[in-house]
Amino acid sequence: MAGPTEKLTAGVDVGGTKIQTVVLRAQEVVGSTRRETPRTGADAVIAAIVDSVKASIATASARTADLAAAGIGMPGAIDVERGSVGHSPNVPGFETQPVAVGPAVSRALGGVDVRLDNDVRVAILGEWKRGAGRPYHDLVGVFVGTGVGGGLVLDGELREGRGAAGEIGHTIVKEGGRRCGCGMRGCLEAYAGRARM
Repeated sequence: MAGPTEKLTAGVDVGGTKIQTVVLRAQEVVGSTRRETPRTGADAVIAAIVDSVKASIATASARTADLAAAGIGMPGAIDVERGSVGHSPNVPGFETQPVAVGPAVSRALGGVDVRLDNDVRVAILGEWKRGAGRPYHDLVGVFVGTGVGGGLVLDGELREGRGAAGEIGHTIVKEGGRRCGCGMRGCLEAYAGRARM
């Protein structure tokens, strides 16, 4: 059984409507929170992520100093090395230019290690490593939420592409069709995403 002095890790799922956070001690969930995603821009979203992590730590009767690392999954094109996300039309402030979320969250949490990746890609990674996808070398997953995202495992390797492998939501499925949140017309997300239905 885990002792109370063992360090915590946090997992954060950022979406177009909510920020869901859990904290774990020795792979056991010991705290969690859920917040609405702010609609006022990148700084507000980053502040809400930090607040969500701190609140989850509090529900675990722990301190922020007990946090060792955090992982964040967000929709959009991700630069894993820089910890930035851009081209995410469903999260206010991240529609175009990349925003360095990872470094900002790390600073606000006292310098802990923060890793950022695409939300669906990390979900597919989890499914492949620990879920129903374990027996397979090739796997595709599609998640429909506020938007539509996908993740790919090919030849036993999680694919990143240029930071957006598997992000099928902005694939044109109908020339000149409905306007999407990204500004283009006819994207899959304009027909299948919850925000557009």
